[in-house]
Amino acid sequence: MNGKTHEAVGVASALIAMHGAGRKEMIIGCLVASAAATIPDVDLIDNRKGQGIQMVVEVIKQSMIPLGFALYYRVETALVVGWIGLMIFLVLQPHRGFSHSICGMVITAGLFRAMTREWLIPWYLVSYGSHLLLDLLNTKSVQILWPKGFCFNWVKSGGITDWVIGAIASMVIVAILIGRMQGLDMVQVLVEEVAKW
Repeated sequence: MNGKTHEAVGVASALIAMHGAGRKEMIIGCLVASAAATIPDVDLIDNRKGQGIQMVVEVIKQSMIPLGFALYYRVETALVVGWIGLMIFLVLQPHRGFSHSICGMVITAGLFRAMTREWLIPWYLVSYGSHLLLDLLNTKSVQILWPKGFCFNWVKSGGITDWVIGAIASMVIVAILIGRMQGLDMVQVLVEEVAKW
């Protein structure tokens, strides 16, 4: 899946899972979800040209939001260095390798938790997990049970299905946010309607 699809599905998934969150928590949570949805692709590097510069750009890109939280919460310098070191380790791995594993998700979430607050972890895990699940649908193997890799071979990254999934996720985000602005928890309303059946 492409990055935009991962972001949309990650944020939509987190909004659904954390639908009872307050407005401030939701805004911050969406920011975390947006970052976590793309962290597994830190290892996505074009091997043809500019690889060194691309690696630096990816490490910086995937570190901006987590390190922003680290600065806000004034964490120890060792944690910041640890995060950057982890991103460097991940950027050097083959694509859809360790960063696309449950083990990689747990390690990055643990370090993210050490730099932030506990209540942000569900937003992080749901969004990161959505990335792993989406990539399992892909035509290329994902090492979700690292180093064991597999895939369902259903969707081609960048294809029409990829676009449709991203568009649906974007519509879900808009519906949830509009509902919240109107004072409605759309997910709760849906759950209650399904329970009536």
